[in-house]
Amino acid sequence: MRNSGKDGFIYHLTEGAKVVGDGSTQITKDSFYKILAKGAGSGLPEPVPVGYPFYCSTDITLATGDSIAEWVFSKMGIAKDMDMSFSKENMDATTQIDENYAYVPAKFSKNSGTLNAIYESTDETAKNLLNKFFPSIEDDGAGSYTFKSVNSDVLWFATTLFETTEIGKVEVTIFKPCMINGGSLKKPMEGVLEFNFNYDVDGSQKPLVYYRKVAA
Repeated sequence: MRNSGKDGFIYHLTEGAKVVGDGSTQITKDSFYKILAKGAGSGLPEPVPVGYPFYCSTDITLATGDSIAEWVFSKMGIAKDMDMSFSKENMDATTQIDENYAYVPAKFSKNSGTLNAIYESTDETAKNLLNKFFPSIEDDGAGSYTFKSVNSDVLWFATTLFETTEIGKVEVTIFKPCMINGGSLKKPMEGVLEFNFNYDVDGSQKPLVYYRKVAA
């Protein structure tokens, strides 16, 4: 199937409350969860490692020692597009007896990209993005003030390349833990404020492409 930009969306992800299993704890189906730990005789999907997400399509009972957190998807109303590039070095392994250049693939890859958006002063994701570079003060106009220092924590985003409710089709979602490393905010004479940020995907946080077949 050939896809287009209208087939998917950009989401800001937040981790919900931690749920710890006791042998009878059930979790709601039709949601994505992040696996935080697995106990003996775990009720969680065996092939999915700790730290990765899974979509709960059937009722699951958490064993003692299991723990998960629901991934909360918030569609980004300010987002226009989000690109991503991938690179992986091929190291030169040529010797004098080779007739052509020989290469050995590197173990590690690098993923990075740009988020292009429209600035909206009341949007929480916009505030979080600016907070990567500036401290902030929020004044409620009634004598209450909130100060936030610069925050370098990872921001989680999800890009869906294809979303559907059609049974038998396969949805594609990329989970991306992003370290913001640069940005720009343009204030034109007229028109909307353009808001752009560069990011690197943090491999230690377990980024993932998730393919999910829609079931009845």
